Amino acid sequence: MSRRAGLASKAATESHPAWWACGATAMRLTGHYDHTLDDKGRLAIPAKFRDRLGDTVILTVSDGMYILGYPLSEWESLEEGWTNLSATREDDAEFLRIIYSQAVDCEIDKQGRILLPARLRDYAQIKDNVVIAGVGRWLEIWSRENWQVEQARLAENKKLIVQRMGDKGVKL
Repeated sequence: MSRRAGLASKAATESHPAWWACGATAMRLTGHYDHTLDDKGRLAIPAKFRDRLGDTVILTVSDGMYILGYPLSEWESLEEGWTNLSATREDDAEFLRIIYSQAVDCEIDKQGRILLPARLRDYAQIKDNVVIAGVGRWLEIWSRENWQVEQARLAENKKLIVQRMGDKGVKL
């Protein structure tokens, strides 16, 4: 673990002791921020997120029209869960092919930026206006247009979504 990530982890533990006592191993990423890509395809990561991400973010495709971003420690935890997947089972192999073939390790530079690869920008239909959303243990990177469509869909279905999660025992 980098010194920066270690300090961020220590700070998060001190400021959120009840959350950490529940056995969680990653830091919370919350809120959303509007940003614009520079002419080289670089994206400034909000300072609030940089403090929790460390030096490296793993980016990959999602099951929607956005990019998933994971702190390295969270990505490694996910990988542990994938160790039982087999290259000889079609569903497993396809899943791993989708995730790993599109994954990119992105170093956060001294100005707090990452380079969004063109293939991921194309996948998420990102031109220049971007929304970075914290979703607990990971972040999502959306085109502003797709984010607005998603937010409208969520607003329309919020009551049903909350009810379905309540049926699963999830409480607000």
